[in-house]
Amino acid sequence: MAHANELSAFNAEWDKRMDTFDAAAEAETSNLESKHQAETEELAAMDVKLGAHPKSSASILNLKKIQDNLAHMQSYKEAADIQFQLKGLETLEDERWATEKQQRLTFLQTAMEKRQGLEMRALKKKLETKRHTIEKERAKELDKLACRYQNVKRSLELKYAVEVSKVQKRPTTGSTICLRNAKTGQLRHFATCRPMTARGKGAKAL
Repeated sequence: MAHANELSAFNAEWDKRMDTFDAAAEAETSNLESKHQAETEELAAMDVKLGAHPKSSASILNLKKIQDNLAHMQSYKEAADIQFQLKGLETLEDERWATEKQQRLTFLQTAMEKRQGLEMRALKKKLETKRHTIEKERAKELDKLACRYQNVKRSLELKYAVEVSKVQKRPTTGSTICLRNAKTGQLRHFATCRPMTARGKGAKAL
């Protein structure tokens, strides 16, 4: 009974330790997932922040200046030609900007996903190592508990065997001795009597 109670208390304590570890591991994993989600949203916001059009280049600014001067001089045909050139150049630069922006965002996203994957795998590996350490420590302590129980059991069995041997050799009459079996926990009753002959002696178990 004492061993059963000790084993029950042992399991309860280690189950509590494992539950505490699991809760902490879940919280740590959740925090990292939230961090990764925030980084993903930040990268998505960068696409909007960069805009659909680049800053005006020196060539575009120069053409706009020429167009304004021609308009002031009422040279509308020349101004219209410049306007046509300006539209073509803006379209070209917008396309170049869109390609460069997409390449940049793709590079950043690939690098981010790779880093996030490494961070998550490293965290899982760390938690797995911690769990293995706890389980290994639990098994070690359980072995100690089992070994201690076996030692106590053997000690009681030996003590019981010695007591039985003493009873069987005792030459008393008309007495009954009770001994508890260390292995089964049952009581055994030994009736002793004076030997009938000089050669016979001992105790008879009831």
